[in-house]
Amino acid sequence: MHEDFSINGLSPSEYCNQTPLDERMKAVQNEILSFSEDKLFNFQSSGTTGKPKQLQFSFNQLKASSEITHKAFNLSPKSKVLHALPMIYVAGKMMLYRSLIMGYDLWITEAK
Repeated sequence: MHEDFSINGLSPSEYCNQTPLDERMKAVQNEILSFSEDKLFNFQSSGTTGKPKQLQFSFNQLKASSEITHKAFNLSPKSKVLHALPMIYVAGKMMLYRSLIMGYDLWITEAK
């Protein structure tokens, strides 16, 4: 986890010590608490282009993807990024993981 990572204006430990307000917040807290470079990360595709698939990636694969996105959007640690995606699919989890790895100031909100 990058030292500059923050979530909704809080440190990861402050965010994770809050009582979860909903299932999404609980899912984000669980992902942060279980984040490890030694872990395999499980994803489910949305099924937009076919049958939903279960996918698994290593930390190094997540890091490589995060670095490409970081460079493509010319971001830096502490860049403010908005997260309004469901946490059950690849896009939602990757937004959190990119922020954890690259040190973004992540702001989570519900899509309306």
